[in-house]
Formats: sequence, C-alpha cells, structure tokens
Amino acid sequence: MPAKGRFPLVGTPDAYPVSQNRNNIMPVLCKLHGIIIRMLTDRTFGVHLHAFYGGSEMVVGLNPLRVIQSEVPSWVEEWVLEWGRRHAAEVRALPQRLRRAVRW
Repeated sequence: MPAKGRFPLVGTPDAYPVSQNRNNIMPVLCKLHGIIIRMLTDRTFGVHLHAFYGGSEMVVGLNPLRVIQSEVPSWVEEWVLEWGRRHAAEVRALPQRLRRAVRW
C-alpha cells in the first residue's frame, strides 16, 4: 500500500486497480509520450481521469475540467488538460457505453 497521501507507483498492482466491481475498473483511454490516461467513475468526483507518467500521477476532474491532484511535470499537466478538453464529451459518455457492453 502506498504511503498516506501518495499516489501508487506506476507498474505496481495498486497503480492499476481492476476488479470485478464495476466502480473500480479503470480502462485505458490513451497511451502517448509515456503518458497513460485512464478513466474512473466514483460518487465523489463522477467521471474523472488518472494520468500516469513515470512514477507520478495526475487526477483530472471533467465537470468542470480541472486538476484535482498532480505530481507530474508541468508539460504533462498541460498535455493531459488539452487532451481532456478535446475528448471530454466522449469520456463523459463512456461509463454508460461500458455498462451496456460489459456483461456481469
């Protein structure tokens, strides 16, 4: 388990939580320039993004588009926010599409 207040390191099991619980699935939306963008939906933040770069992570809210927490370099923040602006509508529609596509 990561230290309190720290993000899990990329490559560790805690970094990519995937389970049989629908609310914990984090599908990969984009991989580019060493950045991995995943989506998560929860009651606190709704649909939001997690961007992993090296051993750092960034959490981005979509409604409105904002950085919730970040440990990534500034150029990664700028790139992820621009990606989020371009794809926000698609990302917000994904949870419903996934629920229809995945049979539990």
